[in-house]
Amino acid sequence: LRNKKDELFGYIIDENLDIICISESWINEEVLNESKLEYELDGYLLYTYQRPNRIGGGLALYVKNSLVSVQNDSFKISDDVESLWVDINFESVSNSKFN
Repeated sequence: LRNKKDELFGYIIDENLDIICISESWINEEVLNESKLEYELDGYLLYTYQRPNRIGGGLALYVKNSLVSVQNDSFKISDDVESLWVDINFESVSNSKFN
């Protein structure tokens, strides 16, 4: 994600996307000494899973602020499995077209 961030953010904004899922995000505050804040995008909530003590991998999920969403860790069974669970309430937006 790091080397394609500007291109990705431009695409998200141009296409007015609601939900964006990214694998191999490589966002890792612990190992790479970078801040998750630099990957935040105005108008979106950012959820991430970072592999502990390892470089590479990781998941990122952007959800438009107009959607009610919350991270749900109750399905997480192991740190060995890369997964990111987020509950999204689509009833919070009426008569909308999702992109």
